[in-house]
Amino acid sequence: ILSLSEAYSLLPTSIPMAGIEEFQDCLDTCRLFDLSSRGCVYTWDNKSLTNPKARKLDRAVINELWQDQFPNSNALFDAPGSSDHSPCLISLSNEIVRRKARFNFFTFFTLHPDYKSLLESAWHSVSISGGPMFALYQRLRAAKNCCKELNRSSFSNIQARTK
Repeated sequence: ILSLSEAYSLLPTSIPMAGIEEFQDCLDTCRLFDLSSRGCVYTWDNKSLTNPKARKLDRAVINELWQDQFPNSNALFDAPGSSDHSPCLISLSNEIVRRKARFNFFTFFTLHPDYKSLLESAWHSVSISGGPMFALYQRLRAAKNCCKELNRSSFSNIQARTK
């Protein structure tokens, strides 16, 4: 890590400042610097529930020649998945690929008076074909679409509804 902001720990932990300075000196000596990046700030975590720790251990470093040759390059640190490290994808252009927004379930959906009946209707509306896992997938997708529609119709556009 290059600074204390690149380390997270729930419980107090010591960070070796000498190691930070030594790493910074190494980068300076080699005339390397971080490639512009986006995505996960912390690129490693210990996967512990009792004492979670996260660090920016993985970096994409470049020199001036790289910067001159690929001025629009950037690094994307993606979600780690089953690994304890985030994969890094280097792009040579600044074109950002837009991903579909993730679905978020909000507890306040359950407060809507029609939530249960709408969800049951969506769950049973799916015609089951294929194996049990595929059937579950289809039902969960119908439930997700039901919640998204409920959010759009009842909870979104707060500014217009409060006027």
